[in-house]
Formats: sequence, structure tokens, C-alpha cells
Amino acid sequence: MDHNTDKQIETLVDKMMKESTIEQPSFDFTNSVMSQVEALSKSKSLVYKPLISKKIWVLVSVGFIALVLFSIFGTLPESKGWFDTLGFNTNSIHKLFNAIPTFKLPKTTFYALIMLSVMIFIQIPVLKHYINKRFEA
Repeated sequence: MDHNTDKQIETLVDKMMKESTIEQPSFDFTNSVMSQVEALSKSKSLVYKPLISKKIWVLVSVGFIALVLFSIFGTLPESKGWFDTLGFNTNSIHKLFNAIPTFKLPKTTFYALIMLSVMIFIQIPVLKHYINKRFEA
């Protein structure tokens, strides 16, 4: 029974294939499809949004400046209880800070650090400009 049904379907398909003609797309089919694709791509363009907004950068800057100013000009009563529990006294702290100026960098390392910082400060604006140009296109 299945064999008979398969033959009928095959003959029906053959008959339909002989009767149908090959369909051709319209003359401007490619142009119309491409115009629709371009319209879709233009509507979904990327808009650059920074990860950290300007308001947050201002708040962080103000907080940092306030912390620095408070550490310089702020006068709080000095309590030595915290240092005493850790076993620090003023003599050991002075010895620690007096040992720091004796540390010297070799000239090569010093020049390398200067060049590294200069290159970083040059590359940041260049990369920012490059990324902004890429998002504009």
C-alpha cells in the first residue's frame, strides 16, 4: 500500500514540475534587497556610552581631593592606642621612613619608567581618537 502511495506522489510531483515554469526575480530585486539591508544596518548604529559617566568621575575626583586636603590640613586628636596594639612606636616608624630615601634606582630603570609614562600619556589620546573614529563610521 505504501509503495502504491509513493508512486502516486511521485507521478504528481513529476506532473507539477513539467507544468511549472522557472521563476525569475524582478529586474531590481538585488537593489531592493540591498536598500532594505542598508536601512536595517543604519537604524541599529552603535552609540558610544562611557562605562563611567562624567558625574561619577567628578564625584571620585572631589572625594579624592577632599581626602588629600583632609589628610594635609585636618587636625584630629592623635590617639596612639592603635599603634600600641600593633607594637609600633614612633622610633620604628621614623627608622622606616628614613630608610626610604636611601633606595636608589639605576639610571636605566629610571629612564625606562619615564619613557613608559610618556608613552602611556601619548597613547591614551591616540587610542581614544581611534576608537571614537571607529564608532562614528
